[in-house]
Amino acid sequence: MKKSLFYIVLSFVFAGALHAQKHHKDSSTLKIAGSADIYYKYDFAQSQTNIPSQDIVGTKQNSLDFGLFDLKIQKSYGKATFFTDLAFGPRPDVKPVDPQNSYHLQNLYVSYQVNKKLSFAAGAMYKYQSFEKITPIDNFNYSMSKSWEQNFLTNPRAAGIKANYIFSDKVSLSAGFYNTVDPKAPADNVSSTPSYGVSDFVTQLFVNPIKDLQLSAAYWREAQTVNGSHTNFQARYQVNKRLKLCLDATKYKADTLAAVNSYTSVVLYAQEKLNDIFTIGGRYEYMDKTEAPNGINTFTYLPGYYSILTLTLNEKLGPIALKEEVKFDNTNKGNLNTVYLDKNSKATDKATQLVIAAVFSF
Repeated sequence: MKKSLFYIVLSFVFAGALHAQKHHKDSSTLKIAGSADIYYKYDFAQSQTNIPSQDIVGTKQNSLDFGLFDLKIQKSYGKATFFTDLAFGPRPDVKPVDPQNSYHLQNLYVSYQVNKKLSFAAGAMYKYQSFEKITPIDNFNYSMSKSWEQNFLTNPRAAGIKANYIFSDKVSLSAGFYNTVDPKAPADNVSSTPSYGVSDFVTQLFVNPIKDLQLSAAYWREAQTVNGSHTNFQARYQVNKRLKLCLDATKYKADTLAAVNSYTSVVLYAQEKLNDIFTIGGRYEYMDKTEAPNGINTFTYLPGYYSILTLTLNEKLGPIALKEEVKFDNTNKGNLNTVYLDKNSKATDKATQLVIAAVFSF
């Protein structure tokens, strides 16, 4: 039933797109936008015997390098829209083999607006809308939160189909089915048969109860090699013209023994616009993460927590945005998977990083 619905909706979307292309050529529009960034990162725990490796979003230790070149292309034909988002560089990859020649297809889909309330999309896309984005120009902080990084490990984007329905100017709902994105043997390593096909179901509810307050709740069910479920709640509140407060809470529960295990996280954001150029922001995040020691699949799990404070200063100078950021990271000493090292290569529960970045947009 799930596969039949997938193919029916997919056929409907592309049929609508072909119809729109045939009858609305005169109303077609083309939009191109993009961004690129360079950065410098320094870890204060660096020493001759301890050089932290590249992190999950590709930033290197004590290096001046580029992070991401992002290119967005959108073409519309009446009610149909084609959109692609291409990323080049190490930032979009979890473990880039060749960062200088790495590229990633972030989005590639066709959408069709049936009427003012109902629309469909088919292709490769993010499974649900999150507060943080991988592109620095779309993200206030240069670094990503620990919660977002953990979500990134469970593949938040894939090929699939999605429907969106607007009930009113205050309530809308999206729901979709997505392909397996990690065709490996199951986590128990008993079977060597890869897992393919439509596997994930995702839905997200958006509510604007009052002016300047936006709420969303998302549920994402994985049914592939790493079975599990995500529950996410987001809140954005524009207190006044200068101050914005946000909340992102996520719970991930894995059904099986896996490299990425269960976690619960809460992320708080505060951003104050000082003037037309300067904006200062703080991000505090707390995560409880249960995982197997050293990533080994075992029935013995150890609790681990992270308490991270990130302070960011943003300067907007026309098409250029400068970001100066310091990040204070704390974890429990019993967390064997993420123990930090000091300058003497001794175990510690603290780490501090500094990042200076410049982002150009067009």
